[in-house]
Formats: sequence, C-alpha cells, structure tokens
Amino acid sequence: MNSITYFLRAPKLKDKRPIYFSYRIDRNKKFAYPTGLKIDAKYWNAKKYRVRDTLQAELKNEINQFLEKLEKDAYQAMYKLINKGKELTNENLKYILDSLLHPNRLEELNQPKTLHEFIESYLKKAETKVNPKTGKKITYNTIRKYHQFANELKDYEATYKTQLDFDKIDLEFYENFIEMLQNKGQSKNNIGKHIKTLKAILNDATDKGINTNLKFKSPRFKAFSENSDAIYLNENELNKLYAIDLSQNPKLEKVRDLFLIGAWTGLRFGDFSTIKPEYIQGGFLHIEQHKTLGKVVIPLHKIVLDILNKYNGKLPKPISNQKFNDYLKELGKLAEINEPVYKSITKGGQRISTKYKKWELMTSHSARRSFASNLYKSGFPAKSIMQITGHKSESSFMKYLKLSPDEHAKLLQLHWQKSGAFLKIAE
Repeated sequence: MNSITYFLRAPKLKDKRPIYFSYRIDRNKKFAYPTGLKIDAKYWNAKKYRVRDTLQAELKNEINQFLEKLEKDAYQAMYKLINKGKELTNENLKYILDSLLHPNRLEELNQPKTLHEFIESYLKKAETKVNPKTGKKITYNTIRKYHQFANELKDYEATYKTQLDFDKIDLEFYENFIEMLQNKGQSKNNIGKHIKTLKAILNDATDKGINTNLKFKSPRFKAFSENSDAIYLNENELNKLYAIDLSQNPKLEKVRDLFLIGAWTGLRFGDFSTIKPEYIQGGFLHIEQHKTLGKVVIPLHKIVLDILNKYNGKLPKPISNQKFNDYLKELGKLAEINEPVYKSITKGGQRISTKYKKWELMTSHSARRSFASNLYKSGFPAKSIMQITGHKSESSFMKYLKLSPDEHAKLLQLHWQKSGAFLKIAE
C-alpha cells in the first residue's frame, strides 16, 4: 500500500493555504481531498508533510495531531476495504474521507429520499429500535406488522399499475388502498392497522423533513377499528378447566396451569409465563409488566398458590404463543366449554357473523380478559381492577370487558336490589 501524504494547494501564495490529504492509487492516478485546515506556507514542511516545529506557527501541535489521527484512521479504513476484496478507487477513498471528516454530510447524502427508500430504512431500523415509552426493543409482532404493510403497498402498486411516492399519498390513494384490502377479504381491524402503520411512517418522514405532503393528516385519512367479540371464561368454566385430570398429559397440564395463573392474576402472557419465586413476597406477587413497565402488586388466589406449590415456585418454561393457543383450544374442548358464541367482524367491507363453540375462540389473552370481567361482575371497583391490569383510562378498560348484554342487565338488577330500588312487577 502506498503512503498517505499531505500538501498545500498553491504554496507560493502568501496567505494561509489549505492542507490537502493525498494518496497515489497508482502511477497515473492521484487522489486529493481538502482537510479543512489552513497554514501559512512558510511554516509547512513539505518533506515531512507536517507543520514546522516553530513557535511562530499557530496551533502547530493541534494541526499535526489532527493530521496524524486522520492518517491513522484512513489507513485502518483502507485496510478494511481491501480485506473485503474491494479496490481503492477515487470514489471509495472519497467515501472514507467523507465519513471521517464530514459524518453529518454523509448522513444527509445517504438519507432516504423516496417513499420506498424511507420505508426500507424504517423497517431496517425497527429491528434495533427502542420504544421510547418502555425503553425496550420493538417486538417481533410489531416488526412483522411493518413488513406486512410494506408488502400490501407493493400489491397496491401492482394492482393500480403505479409507482408510489410521498406526493401520491392522498385521499384518493387512501380510498383505493382500503378498497383493495377489502377485496382481499381483510377485516376492518386489520385494514385499520395498515393505515395506522402508514401514518406512523409518514409522521416520522415528516418530522425528519423528508416528506412535505400533509394530506395524510386529514380527518378523513383515519385509522379505524371496531370492538372485537373476544371471549372470557366465567368462574364456573375456569373451575371446570382446573378440575380436568391431566396427569397423563403433562404438555396440556402445563399450558392449563399457566393459563389459570393468568386468569387469576390478570397478567399478560409475556408476564404470567415468566413469574419467578423471588417475585412472591408475603402472599403477594410483585412484578413489573413487560409491555408498559408498570409495577403491580397482586394478591395470590388459592388456585395460583396451589399451582405455584405444585411446581415448587418455578413455573414451567413458556412455549410460543401460537403453540400455547393451539393447546388451549384442546383443553377447552376437553373441559366441554361449549357455550355458543357469535363472533361478528367487518370483512371485505361486509358485516359477517359466525357461530362458534367458546373453546374455539380461547387464546392466551382470554386469561386476562377473564380476570377483569369476573372481578367486575363481582362488584369489585373498576379503578382497583385497573391498578392491577395496568389500564390507564376507564373508557379503554370498559371496552376491554367482555360481558354480554344479559350480564350487564343482571349487574344493574343486582345494584337495584342492594340499594332497595328494585321494583317487582305487579301480578
């Protein structure tokens, strides 16, 4: 490898002259790059490529140290380039010096400019991005949601034979995008999630000064959703689940036990599947919720205590959420949790209602809903339940409850009976 040198541009002129980085790639090709430093030519040592050691030369030590470090860093970067099998070209050397001397300028040059470039950058950064609210990395499911959205955007371009960029994201695009997703049979909530992802990406691009089209901020450009008909298990059904003899099937037994822990603590799957003995103090469970980082204290129900004692305080290792849900449906079927449930969703732009047996809809999240719904039915204050579930607003908590109209009517009847205001119908 040839030597790095420095030289002054037009050294015979009397004013301060710029110092250039120099490297001869081959006999006929020389690369030069301005360092941004200047020195009076009479203080420059052209043989040593440094400022002369004289008191009259201002900042001689600082300049020489700067040139020494730049030379060392440049050599390291050049060796890395060669080790990767790449050649030293003017373009590669310029990139090296840009990165060493002007990292901000390089960042601006490499900043994505088109919508697709920005989405690609957004997806790549999401893999290591930290959620500022929780201080934790973005979850796998969220990243997968981003990629699903990016694929739908490509399908849109193929369907409408167009090339999307920031300036084409308007209300016409919004309506066409929704129509395409509806034609693919996607649910209203799933379409709403895609719109929410798009708005998050556009907001980020706008904040970075890359996007200037603000039509996505129109009130009509909204990410909609509808309440899902999720189920919960009442106390009788939870007891039926607990009563199944699974001694010959440890796989299902462990899933059943973990689910019941969730149903009697109100914790999410990611929390109740990772409880450790040290979290339990004096009959109470002290735990920091993974999703919100909120710290909660939960008294241990008798069933929870029995399960913890069964495993000597060390619960079974968790399995994937998907496998957990598959096994849970097997358990629900064994426990004969067969109550008919009608689930309605808007799919493909049409409202569709389907009849299920309750066990067919059981998931890990049914445990947390069961906890909240059963406690609310018992008359326990909503505010106190929220302290355990971690809900921040009563409105979101009330949407979370999955009581039927009949159950709400019975709650009102019970309230009137307790207050003495219940009126009997005259015969």
